[in-house]
Amino acid sequence: RDDVRSQLVQTLCPLLGTLLILTLFTQFVVEVVTDKELKMRYVQQIAGVSQVSYWCSYYLYFLILTTLAIVLYLVCVMSLAPLYKYSNPFLMFITFTLAFVQAFFACMMVSTIFSGTRMAAVVCGMFGTLVVGVSSVVLPQIDS
Repeated sequence: RDDVRSQLVQTLCPLLGTLLILTLFTQFVVEVVTDKELKMRYVQQIAGVSQVSYWCSYYLYFLILTTLAIVLYLVCVMSLAPLYKYSNPFLMFITFTLAFVQAFFACMMVSTIFSGTRMAAVVCGMFGTLVVGVSSVVLPQIDS
């Protein structure tokens, strides 16, 4: 029974982390594309908001969301299912934070491609499904 639980945790926890990053990535792309679609950035520029303030507000919002997600994920994998019991939680937090910062800048680039919110959500969702599918097939091959 413990072996089954251990196997389940070892399989699902890394996928949970991947889905966490992909979900926040998709959400951020959709938000930026929605702003572009509704021309809200131009409205804010007319109101006097600078480009730096506009993007810094997105960055801080994304950072707050990801910090909460990282803390929740680390609580799950460090205490509830001690998958990374020999890892330093602070270093894992820094690693995930840097991954999310990288995802933020990738979102900024990807959001320039789309003009419609629905298409952005569909493509990012398909990309996420592809990444999770490939990683769930390839990663077990690496272990053996």
